[in-house]
Amino acid sequence: MYVPQPFFQLGPPPPFPNISENLNGMSFFFATIFGISQVFFSSKLLSAILIFVGLILYSPMGSLFAILGSGIGLLTGMVLGIDTN
Repeated sequence: MYVPQPFFQLGPPPPFPNISENLNGMSFFFATIFGISQVFFSSKLLSAILIFVGLILYSPMGSLFAILGSGIGLLTGMVLGIDTN
């Protein structure tokens, strides 16, 4: 009788990261805006704000979805324990 064996031992899971230790409102807001601007390969604050204002003027619904998508991506990274530095 064949009994499958694991290829390797996984061990205990790593501890769940505490996302509240480095999360405040302004840093989350700026990281979300930077996440939207990095789609256009921009990493400066002024260009990020101008891209977001242009997106709001062109399509308010599109800007809402951009904020939601960037925020969800940011929270997912924080929950998975990505280094924020």
